[in-house]
Amino acid sequence: MANRDGNDLLDSALWQIKDLKVATVVKEGRNPRRNVTFTCRRYGRITTTNKATFLAGLTKRETPK
Repeated sequence: MANRDGNDLLDSALWQIKDLKVATVVKEGRNPRRNVTFTCRRYGRITTTNKATFLAGLTKRETPK
């Protein structure tokens, strides 16, 4: 997980999504909402000190200067 700017990690764990379930929730008088439940497994840990370059490689963003 990265921050909004995409230049820092919020969590150094690398996760693998094993399954996801989407449920539509409808409350009376409101628009439908989606509730997504992820089943994940921690796959590894990111140990690089240059997080911005690592994230840029994952997201195809330009490396911050």
